Amino acid sequence: MNARFKIGKVGTLTPYAYLLDFQNSPQYGISTSSYGLEFQGKYEIDDNKSLKFEAEYAAQSDYGDNPNSVSADYVFLMVQGVFKPLSVKLGYEVLSGSPEDGRFTTPLATLHKFNGWADKFLNTPVTGLEDLYLALNGQVGGVKWLAVYHDFSSESESVNYGGELDFQFLYTAPWKQGFGLKGAMYSADEFSTDTNKFWIFTTFKI
Repeated sequence: MNARFKIGKVGTLTPYAYLLDFQNSPQYGISTSSYGLEFQGKYEIDDNKSLKFEAEYAAQSDYGDNPNSVSADYVFLMVQGVFKPLSVKLGYEVLSGSPEDGRFTTPLATLHKFNGWADKFLNTPVTGLEDLYLALNGQVGGVKWLAVYHDFSSESESVNYGGELDFQFLYTAPWKQGFGLKGAMYSADEFSTDTNKFWIFTTFKI
């Protein structure tokens, strides 16, 4: 269930409930129920300037035939300033986790999109995840660019996981073919290992 309600000119409020009951034995452990509430707002300063903000909270527990006890939380806070062609975003995301209460999981999510393109956090660590990030994006000539820095740490037990710098450049030619360069550079502190990934790609839109 996912419902969206518009609150005048202030923004939108979205309550939701996701009940995941996996039937295959190896997946019983990720059957969960999640109930949450999300608010998204936008304030227009003028045609080229605006402020966007978002706040979200969800509570997750074990569901169906899950043999594990889960009592986890999710928190997301974001504020973004748009000053065309430049945009600045500050975000803070928390997926709680501890050996006693389990960890917040999102098994159906497009995980590469979140928490760094180096894919170090496709699964929530046992001690949870806190992701504080700063993102800048804009355009120079015909090239769109994006740069994001993540500071990763645990939600419990005070572990500093590491930091990551992600970047992307996109150019669309007059004949509608796109050319891209994308990179992710993860610097490990107390989680996983140093990792660099780079992509060169092209797309064509009909």
